[in-house]
Amino acid sequence: MPKNKFLCISFSLSEENQPKQEEDLGVQFTDKFIQEPDNITLLLTLLEEFDFHVRWPGVKLLTALLKSQCAPVQGIILVSPMG
Repeated sequence: MPKNKFLCISFSLSEENQPKQEEDLGVQFTDKFIQEPDNITLLLTLLEEFDFHVRWPGVKLLTALLKSQCAPVQGIILVSPMG
């Protein structure tokens, strides 16, 4: 097998595994983030700001957390005083 074909095959295999690794990293981050429910409460507090440059990153972070682990994040929001 020529060296170039081997590199192409190994590169395509590593690309197939990459989304799963990124997903696992997102789940790990979410687990760490929601271990302290005050983090979600602080994030909800940021969403009360009127400044777009404060709210938009908060919305993106909350969306990513919900995509990663919806039920636990949703549970924290529902028991939060701000939720």
